[in-house]
Amino acid sequence: LNVGLGAGGLAMHLLKRCPGAHLENVDVDQTIVNLAHDFFGFDAHVEVSDALPAVERRVAEGKSYDVVIVDCFDGGVPPSCKNPRFVKALAALVRNTGGVVVQHVWGREMLAVFESHFRSAYIEEAGLEPIIVATV
Repeated sequence: LNVGLGAGGLAMHLLKRCPGAHLENVDVDQTIVNLAHDFFGFDAHVEVSDALPAVERRVAEGKSYDVVIVDCFDGGVPPSCKNPRFVKALAALVRNTGGVVVQHVWGREMLAVFESHFRSAYIEEAGLEPIIVATV
């Protein structure tokens, strides 16, 4: 599951490197999705939805994923992607697979929330933009 499409570069890379993978994409902004399709060659389906209800719906449907990648950004991390309910739902999505969640966080304030829902959570200092890597 890829939450936060941007230009679609990461999703395209994953599909190229893992041709048998099934990847679902979610982005809140139809304009961003259109730009990814029209200018960056992204050609996969994207569910246009806010992250929190999209993730909670998948939990309610009993879905699970090996990996969830979150890169929500609209000038900062949107409120729904900072919501503890969102993090709890992410944990539920990977719990059955022993999966990993990676969230681009633009800071350290979410680490404690991840630590409360995952067996392991840490900040990976990847250049100027830290990410949280969490495993169940």
